[in-house]
Amino acid sequence: MLGGTILAIALLQLELRAGEPLGHLLKHLPRDQFLPMERYDRGVTVLMLMAWPAAAGLLRQKRVLIAVIMAALTLATLLEFVSQAAALAALVGLAVLPGGWFAPRLVAAGLIAPVLAMGLVFPPLAPDGHAIAAIHRAVPEIKISGIHRLAIWRFAAEHIAEHPVLGWGMDAARALPGGKTPVSVVMPEVELPPTSEILPLHPHDAALQWRLELGLPGFLLAAALVAWLLLRVAGTPVAWYRALGLGYAAAVLTVALLSYGAWQEWWLAALWLSAAGLAGLRPRAAMPSP
Repeated sequence: MLGGTILAIALLQLELRAGEPLGHLLKHLPRDQFLPMERYDRGVTVLMLMAWPAAAGLLRQKRVLIAVIMAALTLATLLEFVSQAAALAALVGLAVLPGGWFAPRLVAAGLIAPVLAMGLVFPPLAPDGHAIAAIHRAVPEIKISGIHRLAIWRFAAEHIAEHPVLGWGMDAARALPGGKTPVSVVMPEVELPPTSEILPLHPHDAALQWRLELGLPGFLLAAALVAWLLLRVAGTPVAWYRALGLGYAAAVLTVALLSYGAWQEWWLAALWLSAAGLAGLRPRAAMPSP
């Protein structure tokens, strides 16, 4: 895992600083044409996820300095790419580490709170087009993608209200009526590019997607699973491993609540691989008795 993480950092830095040689090779691009930096978002996100089990392996071997250097290199790489969700996730995960060490159950409760808030509290309170436009005028620093998220979430909230109990069906978000309509048509007061759809494939928030597609029972089941996992991690007796596990969980939830679809295969595969790696590197003191 350490070798893979270092290799990923090296390849991403090569692409960033040498004019995307791998992108040109794999995509057969002309010398004067380049891939948009957004094309690297998934790779950057996977790097962020896999850095946590790599750090666990180093800490288990008491190679703290190497773990710190690897974390610094990873964070520096994340910050240089345009995937702000991955960089924010890493920063949130690092910020959670002290709390995971000293107050793990409080941290676990704090991590499940935004999931419940997005699935239960946000839908009836989602800002409409006028409110979103007012937010954009009041805080112009918010990126266009952030304003687009608010419009998407409002549209999802309206459709949650139409089928609040049973939902629309798993993976139905990509086919909701009106989902391909430009935001400028649905919310003319919100200034977004004309290509911005009101619901492009998924709501960019796992909790909202669970509530929209699986209804209230499905959302509560998914939230209960997340809460159970967080409490299991919070109950780990080894402090450094517990903190690392909660930091990883905070990073995962940050991305899940801001970016990708809940059922995207590469995202789920990356979660399983990184979580399995982290679980497989538990210290012996944290393992259950035979």
